[in-house]
Amino acid sequence: MINPLTVYQQRLSELGNELRILEKRKSLLGWLRFFSLIIGFFLLWKLWSAGILVALVAFSVCFGLFLFILSKDLNNNTAIENIKRLQLINKTEIEVLNHHFTFLPDGSQNKPELHDYSNDLDIFGRASLFQYINRCTTEHGNKLFADWLLKPSPATKILQNQEAIKELAPQLEWRQQLQSYGQALPISIATEK
Repeated sequence: MINPLTVYQQRLSELGNELRILEKRKSLLGWLRFFSLIIGFFLLWKLWSAGILVALVAFSVCFGLFLFILSKDLNNNTAIENIKRLQLINKTEIEVLNHHFTFLPDGSQNKPELHDYSNDLDIFGRASLFQYINRCTTEHGNKLFADWLLKPSPATKILQNQEAIKELAPQLEWRQQLQSYGQALPISIATEK
């Protein structure tokens, strides 16, 4: 069986390498944007005597190049932010494996005043089951997960959930990417409606 700690540490290493590449690209794109504008203004100044139309066409080409590089830079910045979120997700999982998880949401807002077993089993609150296993990024997801912990499911539903978990378990990168998108664009119940 694969050690989860090793998997998360390896994933962190891979993400660190990707981040270094993206940060180098960010620097390169910044310089390319700068030079495309400088060349555009230089051509505008130099070609002005040859005719305003020629100068404006040359400047427009350089400005178009600037906008193209800018769009690439914006995409690169988005990728950098995504990598940083993925790194944080893996660092969090390493902390949870080391039994340091009390900084995660504890689900206290979902705790019912009267329930047969939620207080006895520490389902919600500090160092609770909810805090240990919850990875939901939406308000609705947190509420649905809390409801699953509070209401017993029929055996058929439990078996269906286990099959879904078996299918998703080996897809670590996909699951983390979905979690990263959820963190980037949090959705509340009000937003969802």
